[in-house]
Parts: sequence; C-alpha cells; structure tokens
Amino acid sequence: PVGYLADRVGRSKVIRAGGILLLLTTVVQVWVMEWVGTSPDHKQTETALFLLGMIMWLWGVGDGVVNGPCAALYADSTPRGERS
Repeated sequence: PVGYLADRVGRSKVIRAGGILLLLTTVVQVWVMEWVGTSPDHKQTETALFLLGMIMWLWGVGDGVVNGPCAALYADSTPRGERS
C-alpha cells in the first residue's frame, strides 16, 4: 500500500509524512518516559506500558512508510547500468 501511495502522490511526500509520524512518535515517547519517571503509581505504570507498546507499533509503521520510498528513491537516483 505504501509503494502504491508513493507512486501515486510522490515519494518525497510519503517520506515527509513518515518523517512527521516518526517525529510525533518521538515526542510522545519522551512524554511517556517523563511521565513514568515521575509517577510511583502502579496503575499509571500499566497504562504507560500499554502506551509504550503503541509507540513501538507507531515506530514500526513510520519505519515501514519511510523505508520503501527511500529505497525506491535511491534506486531511481542510480544509473541503470550500475544497479545490481
């Protein structure tokens, strides 16, 4: 699906959207880590673990969105005779 979207709307736009997703994921991860570090409450720790699991999921989605179009963009920048 990401490859189709990258071909349809442009690789740079898809890479930019994936980068924004990764940036937002980083901000949320820092916020959750700060929240866990300042809270001794065990119920909040369970919620934090759930949130960290969701953050890991977002990291995977962001990585999947960025990697495919980046590889295609790199392949397109290499002359045809030099591709392996």
